[in-house]
Amino acid sequence: MEAVLNEESLVQMRVAHLGMIQSIIARLSGFSANAKSFCITILAALVAVAFQKFAPELIWAGVAVPLVFALLDAYYLALEKQFRTLYSTVCARPLDKSEDLSINPDPLGATDVAKALFSLSVAGVYVPLLLGTSALLYVAAHA
Repeated sequence: MEAVLNEESLVQMRVAHLGMIQSIIARLSGFSANAKSFCITILAALVAVAFQKFAPELIWAGVAVPLVFALLDAYYLALEKQFRTLYSTVCARPLDKSEDLSINPDPLGATDVAKALFSLSVAGVYVPLLLGTSALLYVAAHA
């Protein structure tokens, strides 16, 4: 015999489900911010070393680091967008479907990550970092 939940219980389940999804979105957003912070820290260390020692090969690290972190950040942003879509989907479901507490977003594709990579929040941060760091490392190698 299947138990029928009252409307208040269904609403509480919906709110709890949305809370779980929102916490995942918040963690992904935090990971994205950490990726930017770590990238800047590593690039600052590379520039400091480059001005202390003659090491022209550091320019390659100055190019690779922002590219790797940009890809990682784009992955987090694409995942975050998938979970935001899931959040909207759960909000739009009829209340009698509140018993479904799954937190599986649609599969993430390469095009999702590519769109995120060229978004303002990723490219707008990492492209200037790449250009600025490359210029500083070039100056350090030729000074």
